[in-house]
Amino acid sequence: MARKFIIAALGVAGLFLLGLGGQRWFDQQNAVKTVELFLKAQQAGNRQLALGFLHTKQRDAAERNGKLAGTALGKFTFRVHHVELNGKNAVVQLWIESEGYVIKPKFHLERGRSNSWKITDVTDVSVDPLWQDQQVDKVKAADEQLARELAKALEHRPGVKLERVPLPTD
Repeated sequence: MARKFIIAALGVAGLFLLGLGGQRWFDQQNAVKTVELFLKAQQAGNRQLALGFLHTKQRDAAERNGKLAGTALGKFTFRVHHVELNGKNAVVQLWIESEGYVIKPKFHLERGRSNSWKITDVTDVSVDPLWQDQQVDKVKAADEQLARELAKALEHRPGVKLERVPLPTD
């Protein structure tokens, strides 16, 4: 009799743990889905839909100062790198790639009263250093081209003396 009771208790405990694991997986998938739908709305330029995935405070701030892009962001791909659940909070880190450049933002989410996830913050949104270096190189090349064109245009003007002044390096 005691043996049947122990087996039954272990079976119930196992089902309980299985249920908890399933609920955690379900919560994780919903948090990731919220971030994915937010990014797809941003990519499509659907400002109203994107605002719907933000927590009330962030949505109000975005509407006030217009920080949320209302135009299409162009083509990019993203994949989930890491998901962390902690009660009513979640952190979803993605790798977002566009034209060979990568950023790795973290989306902080909070579960609302309706049990749906809302984005409360986005951190670690820094520019890919490779992209930044290439942009600086493009600007320098454009500046150099403009200087050559100006020098050529002013070359034979009377009273104009051209002198190359090196720019300070960083």
